[in-house]
Order: sequence, then structure tokens, then C-alpha cells
Amino acid sequence: MTGDTGAVRGAVDWDAIRARLEHCRRASDGAGQEDGATVLAARARALAALAAPAQEDGPGEELLELLVFRCGGERYAFETMHIAHVAPRQPLTRIAGVPNFVAGIVAIEGEVYSALDLRSLLALPVRRLVDQEALILLRGEHMEFGVLADEIVGIERHATRTLVATLPTLAAVDQTYLVGITPDRTAILDARRLLGDAALVVDAP
Repeated sequence: MTGDTGAVRGAVDWDAIRARLEHCRRASDGAGQEDGATVLAARARALAALAAPAQEDGPGEELLELLVFRCGGERYAFETMHIAHVAPRQPLTRIAGVPNFVAGIVAIEGEVYSALDLRSLLALPVRRLVDQEALILLRGEHMEFGVLADEIVGIERHATRTLVATLPTLAAVDQTYLVGITPDRTAILDARRLLGDAALVVDAP
């Protein structure tokens, strides 16, 4: 499911992203034999086509295509292949009796999703209070949920060889969810592992 994206701060052409994702959705609807991995890969290619001009890459260079966003005063990213939808923050409905990292539930195109707050989930030391302005919908084979972001930065590509395991000066991140750190200090979070974490399955009372 893809819905309307909107103008979120940054230089990314969100109308173009919306069109690309809608094109992928129509293609996947008409290809009943395609599995989930194929559909996600198609979305990744569509988003990647809108990335900033690429740097010169060496032969066989392995690149990660990332949606970069800000949260708790730091830069984070998910691989685009796991992203089903990006939009300005939607109205949240708070629910009682759920973990602190669940900010509430949100309706998108008639479907209801939980919205997670990374600041709580990863115990980020928030440097300043910022209104979370965007929602990133992650989708896996068996789970889907939204992640709140302070600001969408844009789509970037980084070579895997340039990543480092961690930086002591970067806000603490649960190593379970960390893929690596880019040279510009963006922490890449493992969306696949988040989507497969049973601890994030929440049943509202």
C-alpha cells in the first residue's frame, strides 16, 4: 500500500517519489507471481532513481541506497528497499497499556499502523525537543509499522566499504539494530531486523 506523500523539509522531490512508488504498486498488483522481496526491490530501485548525483564508484562497488532522516538531534537512515511510504506526520491516536516506544496508532489510506518513536525505542539522549514532522512506513514480509522522524533529509547512496561499526561521539544506538555508520555520521538502522523483532509486536488492550 502506498499513499500520498507530501512536502517534508529538504530538497527531495516528494511528488516524484509518490509517482515512482505508485508505479511500482501498479506493477506489483499486476504481477501476482511476484514475491514480497521482488516488490520491495522494485520500490528500492524507484526510490534510488531519485537520489542525488552519484559519486564515481569503482568496478563492482556495493552501494546502499538510504532514506536519511533526523531523530533526536542525529542523522539516521533506513535502506530504501524496506520503505513502503513516506509522508508528513499523520494525526496519532494514543493508546494505553503499550510500551513507551509506541507513540500511538495512525491511519493511512484506511489501514491502521502503530507508530514507533525511535527516541524511546533506542533510548536516545535527545539534545533538544523537536516536533516529529514525518512518518516512515516500514514493511516486511510479516510486519509493518511507522517510524516517526524529526525531519526527512533525502535519499543518499553510500559504499559499504566506507562504513564503520560505530563512533563514540554518536548518540548511543542499540547495536542490535545498527548496520554501520557512514562517513558523514549517519547511523544506518537495520530495518529488516526491526521488522522481524517479536518484541515490537504490540497488541493494544
